[in-house]
Amino acid sequence: MTRKRILALDPGERRTGIAGTDGLGMMAFPIETIVHAGFPALPDALTNIIEERDPEILVVGLPIDAQGKIGPQAQKVMVLVEKLRAAFPKLEVVTQDESHSTDVAHAWLKEAGMKAAKRKTKADTMAALAILKRYMGEY
Repeated sequence: MTRKRILALDPGERRTGIAGTDGLGMMAFPIETIVHAGFPALPDALTNIIEERDPEILVVGLPIDAQGKIGPQAQKVMVLVEKLRAAFPKLEVVTQDESHSTDVAHAWLKEAGMKAAKRKTKADTMAALAILKRYMGEY
């Protein structure tokens, strides 16, 4: 089976967590959290990491509400997805339900023994990892 290199985003208004796969697209790991000036600035903020990592797929976490509907925040993310598609036309940009990804991230970090204050600083990248693993079918 051929796998593709993937980057996943847990997009936020000011901070976005990023996770990715290795060069073979087999192992997923957290990369970093970037700080940016809102969703409109995110494509520019991602340019260097996309050039460096050279992914084939960009997975964007979509906040689906408890009823399975797309609310106001998810609508903002859908606008972001279109901007990402325009900014990176060679990338396949897809969405993935990000429900409970932050809760999963905090649980993983707590299980690893990380104190609450430090968990907060790592939660965005770990939430991106949860989104990526969900997309890859690993949980």
